[in-house]
Amino acid sequence: MSLYADKIVLITGARRGVGALLTEHFLNQGATVIGFSRHADGEARERYTAVEVDIGDADSVSKAFE
Repeated sequence: MSLYADKIVLITGARRGVGALLTEHFLNQGATVIGFSRHADGEARERYTAVEVDIGDADSVSKAFE
């Protein structure tokens, strides 16, 4: 059993660079991933939810957790 099975991981900047690599890593390890990015890609994947949020904007972050 994977260390991350049944875990939820939130990744900021999930669409590009290190964030995209971490998203793939945790998905491959069995985690459920919530990916924050300024432009949600809308890609439907098992155990992955894309959320459009600008972490530099407090209102945007608050809305993401509603």
